[in-house]
Amino acid sequence: MTACASKGSASTAARNAAAWISRNREGSGTRACMWIVQMIARILPALPAADPGFWALLAMAATMGGTMRAPLTATFFAVELTGNTHVLVPLIAACATAHAVTVLLMKRSILTEMPERDTIWFGSIASIPSP
Repeated sequence: MTACASKGSASTAARNAAAWISRNREGSGTRACMWIVQMIARILPALPAADPGFWALLAMAATMGGTMRAPLTATFFAVELTGNTHVLVPLIAACATAHAVTVLLMKRSILTEMPERDTIWFGSIASIPSP
């Protein structure tokens, strides 16, 4: 598959998703979702043609960096995993963006959410129940 064919198929898939969403309107969030899909369809042709593994690596590192709130750890983990230092700049950008989004949208990280939820507070003293 050539780079042009992969760009066309991704753009076509995004347009098909937008058409499906517009046919199946059910809630108020549908318009926002349709807007996001249309924006992705406009951006996809502008993205550089790259190996699908590159985009999967970016998604994996950004997900790890955002959810754990550790963007540098996720970046270096991905570079160590692949041994490819040419992806360092896109990885830093993706992980920093994911980190910024999670800081803006979540009160606490996933690493502190579960212990916080399982803790029983007695005044100023915290007690963690045994399993």
